[in-house]
Amino acid sequence: MSLRKTAKHKGLRVTARQGRNIKLRRREGRKEDHQDLTRPVVASKNSDRRDAGDAEKKLLDADER
Repeated sequence: MSLRKTAKHKGLRVTARQGRNIKLRRREGRKEDHQDLTRPVVASKNSDRRDAGDAEKKLLDADER
């Protein structure tokens, strides 16, 4: 599915694209109300999961102490 269609599906709209930095904004209300939903470039989903796992382990370790 193309980016624009994906955005439309989520009720967003693509406002600007430069490389992988894609600006998505909510499509509701007046232009001033638009919330900027620009996401930072993510390395990979796996690294995110790993980071989340590490954070959980750290929390558990802290609880055990």
